[in-house]
Amino acid sequence: MISPSRSRKTVALILWALFALGIALQALRMRIAESAIRRGDAVTATAARPQNGHALALLAEHQLREGKAELARGTSAASLIRTPLSAVGSRTLAMSLEKLGKIPESEASWQIASQLGWRDSQTQLWAMLRALANQQPDIFAMRADALLRTNNSKEAVAIVRRLLGPAPIRDAFVNRIKINPPWRAAFFHWDGLLPPAELNVMIETLRELGREGTAPSRRDLRQTIGNLIAARRFNEAIQLDRAFVRRTADTGSVIDDGGLTFATEDYRRNLTPFDWMLPTDQATIDESGGQRSILVTANGGIAAHRYVALAPGNYEVSYEMWGDPKAPVSLGVTVRCNNDDRELGSSDHQPLDSGQHSLRKLQIAITPDCAIIHIMVGQFWPGTEQSLLVDNIKVRPKA
Repeated sequence: MISPSRSRKTVALILWALFALGIALQALRMRIAESAIRRGDAVTATAARPQNGHALALLAEHQLREGKAELARGTSAASLIRTPLSAVGSRTLAMSLEKLGKIPESEASWQIASQLGWRDSQTQLWAMLRALANQQPDIFAMRADALLRTNNSKEAVAIVRRLLGPAPIRDAFVNRIKINPPWRAAFFHWDGLLPPAELNVMIETLRELGREGTAPSRRDLRQTIGNLIAARRFNEAIQLDRAFVRRTADTGSVIDDGGLTFATEDYRRNLTPFDWMLPTDQATIDESGGQRSILVTANGGIAAHRYVALAPGNYEVSYEMWGDPKAPVSLGVTVRCNNDDRELGSSDHQPLDSGQHSLRKLQIAITPDCAIIHIMVGQFWPGTEQSLLVDNIKVRPKA
């Protein structure tokens, strides 16, 4: 027979176990909800913890995306009751009120969100656009900076770039670039070609950086100069490069860097089109034999290249080659005029002496209508897979 005292202890232990289990389950639900909130999973978050204000704000976002503005308004209001200082809750309430045509009410919610939402990219976007509409350059720049620190996606960067047309707005934004923010690299790089108006904005942004005493780097210049060349705006490309890049020509040459002094990574992404560029894995910088050279592997097309602006006249392009004896059949150097893409000269196909460096030359004539030449190293003729080392490329005028 169990004594009353022992029975009471057993009941107490069971109650404590049930209480601990309840606490553990509650903690688990909270962890599940917090994890779902971090992932942006509104459905899981609210299912695990329906009283969580942040989860409800995410659910309101989800409802807005589904076009349920009235439902989203109610969910946003419920989220703010539980978490009054929620930027997402204020923002979703503002957006749902906009969808319902209640503009004055939405304005008040946007203002609250803009004071709270320094880490909420959609709120920063609204505040940035409002500053632009109100012609407040410094506030625009501050909000754009905050937006890009939170979200430097291609889409967000493109939006900011397109809004920099007015000079006061652009100048205020340049002051943010000067402090070298984490989004700087993303701002100066994009895929493809910019429309002319946006490209002009980038040119003015780079020039303004220079006027402010913070000259843009070659990495900053790279994409804009490349777009200018692609748009056949050659003189502008030359002027922009010369405004900020100082080069010392090699001895006996009118171009620089025949010794390939930069790192491979720099040639891939940190230099301008008027420097040597290695756009693909078909080429790399090789340091065997105690000197730096371009190692090219046959794979079709351009492995290394650079653009050069030269005065009209006759020139000699010289270079050293070594590697597979049969490599020159398919690999070598070719020079074209960018104005009309006509070939000015190409390397010969004479076999190499095994293990020996071969100094080779080609003659080119630059006419007044050829603003920029394009020197390319790669596979331009059919042949079997080979490899080739190229070094010490020089250009010198000929009488």
